[in-house]
Amino acid sequence: MKTFNFLFLTLAIAIMAFSCEKETSNVESETISEEEAVDVVTGALMADSEGVTSEASEAAKVADTYDEGVENAAVCGQTYDSTFVKSYNGTNLSAAYSSAVSWTINCNDFNIPVSLDWGWTTQGDYESLRLLSNDNASSSWNVGNLLTGSVYLISGSYIRSGSQESKVRNMNSFTSEVDINLTNLEVSKETYEIESGEGTFVLTGETSTGATFSFEGSIVFLGNQMATLTINGTTYDIDLN
Repeated sequence: MKTFNFLFLTLAIAIMAFSCEKETSNVESETISEEEAVDVVTGALMADSEGVTSEASEAAKVADTYDEGVENAAVCGQTYDSTFVKSYNGTNLSAAYSSAVSWTINCNDFNIPVSLDWGWTTQGDYESLRLLSNDNASSSWNVGNLLTGSVYLISGSYIRSGSQESKVRNMNSFTSEVDINLTNLEVSKETYEIESGEGTFVLTGETSTGATFSFEGSIVFLGNQMATLTINGTTYDIDLN
């Protein structure tokens, strides 16, 4: 009987140890959901969180001062810069960011500006209904098509990194970096809004429990401040306001 009790006790301890180990493993392996990944990428795109949409509008406004199609040798090859602060308080989102921008004027053989080399950095935080984020971003773009057509064409890279706290589901805390590559983003010369274009992104990061994550997908800009974001074959509609 003593031998039986000893074996039973040993088996019980082993089962408890296995259960605890499995529970710990589950905690350590927990990562962010696909929906949380969408929230992070959306924050990097939205206008009110000083994302790609806001920057594209600012780039178009600057380009507008050089698209007259006249000779202006004085600006060719020159680099200019500016800084500004923005804040927004709305029903669904509040944000505050400080930004710095520089641009260099590229001219053709007739000293007529044809494009801008655009650089941008921004830092701040925002809170939406789903996410808290403290982050910074940088970009390197070419803003072209100054002479013809009704849109400016933007291509280049945008990188945004920082720390986030989800307000939904498991309320994960994590750090992240999203790298976005834009191809022929068309921005209206009249409204300064994105009319169409495409992009790809890679989102990487680590949760507060040490679990790493990686997502990648594509972005299609639809105009009217809307876009679609596709991850793992699932497409999400995104409001860029």
